[in-house]
Order: sequence, then structure tokens, then C-alpha cells
Amino acid sequence: MTNQRNPQPEYEDLTRFADENFDSDEVDLFQFSGNSETSPLTKLKSVILSLEWEITDEYLQELAEELAALTPSLQDDKVAKLYLQGMGKIGKYLRLRGAHAHANAIKLLLRYFYDFESILNSP
Repeated sequence: MTNQRNPQPEYEDLTRFADENFDSDEVDLFQFSGNSETSPLTKLKSVILSLEWEITDEYLQELAEELAALTPSLQDDKVAKLYLQGMGKIGKYLRLRGAHAHANAIKLLLRYFYDFESILNSP
């Protein structure tokens, strides 16, 4: 989707990473589940896991809402903001491309979340 002033799409073209290997074998989304009830990432993790299973408009909307809800509390953390923006762009890409999205897109989303959670849980 483009607008008249800016011919660029509203999402980054993730297909330029088509040859990259976003191997998610080492990604364990349950690694940091210790304080899952009190963690602000619990709902986001749930949405990410749901998207890994099935990509639906409902889950993509939940992803956008959870990212928006987390943004104010992490406003001063530049690294966290970068990850939130990255996950948001992947979500937009998945929504716009739907069934035609590159297979690596969901792997990239998993990798972003895993690294994001690792950073937030490290001292």
C-alpha cells in the first residue's frame, strides 16, 4: 500500500532478507517464563505463539495492540523501542501480504521477540 506523496510501501520489504537463515531452532519462548503472571510481556508472548500457529487478522490486531500498550512504559529504552518497532513492522507486513508473506517473516518475528525478552530479562 502506497500513498501519492510517498511511493514507498508503508512496511519494509522483508523479502530482501529472503536468502537469510532465520533459524528459530534455538529460540525457546518458554525460557523466561518464571514470572509469567507479573511480566508485562505475557500477553505479547501469547499473541506471538498464537501467530506462530496461525496468522489471523485477529492475532495481528492483538499484536499491534500489545506493542502499543508496551511502548509508553519502554519509551526511554532505545533498544526496547527498536525491537517494538521491528515487531510492529513485521506485523504490518504480515497483515498486508497475508498468505503471500515470505515464510521467514514469522521466524523473524519469533527471533525479534526472543531477543527482546532476553534483553528485558537480563540485568
